[in-house]
This record gives sequence, structure tokens and C-alpha cells, in this order.
Amino acid sequence: MNTMRLSRRKSAIIASLIIAVAVITGILGWQRVHNNRNNKQASLTSMEEIPVRIGDVTAAVSALGNLEPYMRVEVKSEVVGKIEKVFVKEGDSVKKGQPIARIDPGDLLFKLKQAEAGYLSARAKLNKLLAGPDASDLAQAETSYEQARISLEDARKQLSRDEALFRTGAISEQQFQDSRSRVKLSEQQFLAAKEKLESLRRGANKEDIEVARAELTQAEANLDSIRSQVNSLTATAPMDGTVTSVEVEVGDLVNEETPLAVVADLTKMKAVVPVNEIDIPKIVPGQQVVITLDALPGQRFQGKVSSVGHEPQIKDNIVTYEVTASIPNSGGKLKGGMTADVTVVLQSKKDVLVVPVEALHERRGQTMVLVPGESGPVPKPVRVGLRNDSVAEIVDGLSQGDRVLVRRVNQETPPGSTSTRAQSGNPFRVAPPGLFTPRTPSGMNMSGQRR
Repeated sequence: MNTMRLSRRKSAIIASLIIAVAVITGILGWQRVHNNRNNKQASLTSMEEIPVRIGDVTAAVSALGNLEPYMRVEVKSEVVGKIEKVFVKEGDSVKKGQPIARIDPGDLLFKLKQAEAGYLSARAKLNKLLAGPDASDLAQAETSYEQARISLEDARKQLSRDEALFRTGAISEQQFQDSRSRVKLSEQQFLAAKEKLESLRRGANKEDIEVARAELTQAEANLDSIRSQVNSLTATAPMDGTVTSVEVEVGDLVNEETPLAVVADLTKMKAVVPVNEIDIPKIVPGQQVVITLDALPGQRFQGKVSSVGHEPQIKDNIVTYEVTASIPNSGGKLKGGMTADVTVVLQSKKDVLVVPVEALHERRGQTMVLVPGESGPVPKPVRVGLRNDSVAEIVDGLSQGDRVLVRRVNQETPPGSTSTRAQSGNPFRVAPPGLFTPRTPSGMNMSGQRR
């Protein structure tokens, strides 16, 4: 019996010891985890002293677009017909007026000769009327008149003889009627010769001259129309530039709407970008523009705002306006279609006091910074001027060489958590000092605050 009691007591002691060890181990493990968590949480953020320095601040609006030639013209046919010859190929440099393609003329050249002859005849007729008869014309008219008069007298005398012969039965009735017809014809010829002679003697009348003028005008219009059609057979370059595409081949049928080729001025490019309605009042033609390209990393291209659109573009309840930036392309590096990050410089200040925007804090409507103190960070009011996404101008409250505290977030992120920087969804890129180049449909407001 005693042996059994001793065995039970021994088992209870062992169980108690096991429980005590488990509790102590749990407490120590919880403390270790808690301490590690606190240490990691503390390591996530730290305060860094940053000196107040002299620097530059630039406020800007940035948006994405695509490059295209500043001037691009489709060359079209002005007549219906078949392509007879193509003079250029893609990539050729052309001058204004240089032939691009020619249409088969068909029967237009024959019509042109007819129109030229008609015009010359009408002009000669009018000139003759205006000049009046010359001596040779008058002499010829007088001769024709005299011949017609004599012919009429002879015809009348013959008719008298034939009439007497007809009465005696010496000639037939048919012969007598023929004699009468000759008299009538001679009378008509005499009257015509007489009228022409009298017309020459008195000169051209106003009505004749007006009729001749109208005939000349009509002939000239007809000639101009056919000449224009002939000239239109050859399509020419509308400006100096480069042939960026050729749309037809020999034998193709074309009409007035058919594009034959595209000529573009590649010495200057443009980017048309959407800018938010909030930012559009700040943008005016002539402002400086900086362009960066995905295709040419590390390179910057200078340009200017050439126009600001007035028609709103509404998508998903967001209102934007088109801003066109022009960029010189003397080196030929810029190509149509390249993705362009266009930054419009709104305002810039040089050699001013600046601090990182992370150093600024808002407290009860007052902008503050934290400065090192004997017992820890001390808030200090400041007055802020121009700012962008990376730095802010300090107008009052700090001096060069002062130090401000900036909370830095370490790169290490505990498992299962997300960094504050990633959660913010900030669409801006921090640019090199002196230029703010955010990648966003429309950057920031004039004070540099993110929206």
C-alpha cells in the first residue's frame, strides 16, 4: 500500500515539473517574439537628420502621349484615272512641288489641243472686230459686191430672154424655172456682199463685239479647265519633307479621295497629351517643355507648348484637355509613335532654401518641421513657397545649415505586411534635383501637393 502511494506522489511531482517547464518556456518564447516584433517594428522607421540646403525648385505638370510629325500631309489625286508612274519611295526626301505620282492622261491631251485651237480662233475674231477692216478686206468686199451685182444683172437679162423663148415654146418650162432660180440665188449673193461691204465701211457694232467677247471668255474657261485637269494628272509634294509612306502602285485606279502618299516634316515633332482640367489654366503656349522617352532612356529633349485645346475630353468622369508640345528633331532621333513623358514647366526658382517634402508636417493648419532638440524632436513652424514632389522651398523659419528630421522607411518589410510606400499608390517619380518629372496623366497643383 505504501509503495503505491509513493508511486502516485512521484508521478504527480513529475507532472507538475513538466507543466512548470512548459509555462516557463511559453513565457520566454512570447517575450522573445514580442521583443523581436518590437525590434523589427522599430527598425522599419527611423529619424534622419537632413541639412537645409540651397537648391532649385521646379513645379510642373506631366502627362503621357505619343510623338508624331508636327506637319503630316496626305497627297491625294485630283482626278479619276489609272496610276501611270510613281516617282518616289518611302524614306525619300522631297521638295515642295516635286512629283509624287502621275495619272494616265487618256484623251485629255487631245481635248487640250482642241481647246487651245478654239481659244485662238475666238481671240482672233475679237481682235479683228476691235481693229476694224483693213484696206485689203475692204477691197475684197468691194470686189465681191461688184461681182455679185454683175452676176445679178446677167441673171436678170437671161431670165428676160428665157421668158420670151418660153412663150414661143422654144424652151421647156423646166429651163424657164431654172433661169428664175438663178436670179433668186444671184439676188441672195448680191445682198450678202452688199451687207458685208456696208458692215466693213461702218465698222463693228457693239453687239458684235460683246458676242465675240463672250465667245472668247467661254473658250478661255474651257481651256483653263482642261489645262487644270492635265496639270492635276501629276500629284506633287505639298511641302518640303520626307515620304513616310507610298500607298499606290502603277496600274492602280484612283479617284479624288484616294491617298497616294504621305509627306511629313520630320525636323520637328509634336506630342499631344491630355491634361487634367485642374491643371489646364496654368498652361499657356510658349511654356518650356521637357520630354523623356521610353525608347531613349537617360536623354532629355527640350520643347515648347505650341497650343492648348479648348474642347474637353471626358472619360470615366475625368475631364481633360489636349495640350500640344513641339520638339525640334534636328538629330533625327525622334520617331513617330514613341511614348513620350511630357513635362510642362510651370514655375522654377533657383538658389533658394529647400528641404525634402517628407520633412513637412501639417498641424492645425500650420506647416511644421521637426528639428533636433536636447530631449528629442522639436516642432518648428515654417513658411513654404514653391514645392514639387521631392523638395519644398522654405521662405521663412529656417536658415541654411539648419537640420531637420525626416522619417525614413527601411527597405525591409516583415512577412505578411506591406510597406507604407507601396500602400500609398503614389504615381509620381522622384526626378533629379531641379526638375520634377512625374509620370501621371496630370501631375500636381501649383503648390506641389499631390492629388
